[in-house]
Amino acid sequence: MHYSVLNRNGIPGHFTHKILISAIALSSASLHASPATLEMDELLNMDIRQLMDIPVTLASGSKIQHFSTPAASYVITHEDIQRSGLRSIPELLRLVPGFHVGKVDSSKWAINSRDAPNQFAGSMLVMMDERILYNPLFGGTYWEVQDYVLEDIERIEVIRGAGGSLWGANASNGVINIITRSSQDTQGHFIQAAAGGGDNQAEAVYRYGFTNKAHSGRIYIKQRRNNHGEYLDDTESNNNGFFTVGDQSHDDGKLSQGGFRVDFDLSDMETLAFQGDYSEGKLKDIRFSNTSNNVAENDIFTRNANLLLRWNKKLSHTNSININTYYDWSDRMDDGFIDNREIFNIDLQHNTSFRNHFISWGIEYRHIEDDTGTPVNNSAIQARLSLDPTSREDDLAQFFLQDQINFLDDKLQLIIGTRIENNEYTGNESQPNIRLSFLPDKQNTYWVAISDSVRTPTRGDSDFYLNFNDLQTVCGFLGPDFVDDPVLGCILPINQQVLQANTSLSYELGLRKQFSDDSLIDIATFYNALESTSADGIFVSDGRAFGIEIDYRYNFNRNTRLAFWYAKHKMFRYDENGIEQPNRGLPEDSAHLRLYWDINNQWQLDSLAYYNSEVTNSSDTTTVAALTRLDIHLGWEMNKTVKLNLYLTNITEDVHGEDRESTRINTGIPRGFLFSVESSF
Repeated sequence: MHYSVLNRNGIPGHFTHKILISAIALSSASLHASPATLEMDELLNMDIRQLMDIPVTLASGSKIQHFSTPAASYVITHEDIQRSGLRSIPELLRLVPGFHVGKVDSSKWAINSRDAPNQFAGSMLVMMDERILYNPLFGGTYWEVQDYVLEDIERIEVIRGAGGSLWGANASNGVINIITRSSQDTQGHFIQAAAGGGDNQAEAVYRYGFTNKAHSGRIYIKQRRNNHGEYLDDTESNNNGFFTVGDQSHDDGKLSQGGFRVDFDLSDMETLAFQGDYSEGKLKDIRFSNTSNNVAENDIFTRNANLLLRWNKKLSHTNSININTYYDWSDRMDDGFIDNREIFNIDLQHNTSFRNHFISWGIEYRHIEDDTGTPVNNSAIQARLSLDPTSREDDLAQFFLQDQINFLDDKLQLIIGTRIENNEYTGNESQPNIRLSFLPDKQNTYWVAISDSVRTPTRGDSDFYLNFNDLQTVCGFLGPDFVDDPVLGCILPINQQVLQANTSLSYELGLRKQFSDDSLIDIATFYNALESTSADGIFVSDGRAFGIEIDYRYNFNRNTRLAFWYAKHKMFRYDENGIEQPNRGLPEDSAHLRLYWDINNQWQLDSLAYYNSEVTNSSDTTTVAALTRLDIHLGWEMNKTVKLNLYLTNITEDVHGEDRESTRINTGIPRGFLFSVESSF
């Protein structure tokens, strides 16, 4: 199969060379300096309060203790990553209170926060080491190609709710930053091999870390294979009799990835890091073809590459500057659409303080080039989806300013700030926010926040249309919305004729209370006033969403630790007649319970349970049944260099469905197991 890329010789085009030259010339970029890496032994020895004191950056832009953060923040720790048995980044998000994570098929996910899960959730910003993973064509994130050596992820910071004031548009429902470990903390050889059944098939990893007086580094390679799912009946799927229930589905996938990272300590006050990744994969699904009465097997080929350079310098004990720049290239083709894209991004942030003020400000510039099209031979899928123009360049510029003001001996903290963005589609957008936290003592934090955030239109919102050239002779009889364009032929426009940003005004209230060194509760509530514009630019759909999220931690002793969360979310939209209607597709109740047990110095037994209430459609028909899921992890450290792991997933049911997506057939996730051997030396 021909595989198209921006440069028809098979490599990124002229823009790539410009970016590589710029990256080398700059020799400076940065993430916000992350706190020192915590080893597993340190995490195991921490009490709950020490874990809550891990510094995070998502809510304020500078390091602040998790316990005092004036936001619904959560940290997936390195211990969670190693012990949960969840073997991919999207699966790990099941641990986050109130997050809705569901598999559409064996290799793809629908994920959202405080809203219905969607494969392309356009209001949740996802980053890895602050490199934006959000796709500007459809909006949202291609979760199936976001991967890394999980053992080399330091933590995953999550903000539920608005984060646009600091991180930009498309963050009204949440922000995720996946933070990888410094190469100084991943020294030596690491080898892992795993095989199993169910939706887990195989995984192989090799990483080598090296160091000398001037720098440290690592290189890695990884391959992951997802097994087939199963076709479900019509009560759990949109199969509608197309395939035999219980047969293996056309939805397996594989992804191969490699990368590097080099860290330089230029001085006691200055660091430099350079890293990059390359991946390629093949995924499968079953698409609805021309109409919902026809389906076809679809193969997806994807390639991705990135380079990231970051520089951090402490100018004094109250001043620091960070510069972060990256280049991102992606090439994705399936049987109906080709999407090739290059992104260059550079941002600068300055943190300073005086008296009781802690000020962060920064600027950011992003340039995007894409080239889209349809495959020459597209099998059974009619290539309807197209863009006009097929190629486009977009620029985005942003400025943010935030001030944290401390009062009453730091017991009262006020954060005010805004981000101003200029984009090609709606011009200028501002996202102000104000946050207030009160810490009367070391055991209590009370906080409140008001935030105005936006989701800006995507390239698809602006330029999508459906191509019906094979029906040109009858174009005028297809319907009033069809257009016989002299250049494009017979088309059905599906773009927004009037481009406007969707807005969300969020009100949040929360508290954290530590009952003892071994017990803590974290409660967050929210109310969102929503406004969005339909494709015709005329009808404006207002709505509201509200809910509560409760996170409780308890350590029975050093060897036994429990975590439990419960969330209740409700959402409503007003129809064209002004009547409020429930927004379907969202499980109102969800919960999670996990128990980590260190049986002795060598054996670990961990149990994780999940619950989601049923999901219904506008006719009150159940589209996704209520789900109770149980996973178990058993680990054995044979010696200091070798560890064996057994992961059992979806124990409660032979097979189950988790989510639906209108353009493809959702499939069932079977009971599974994975056995892994890992060695560090």
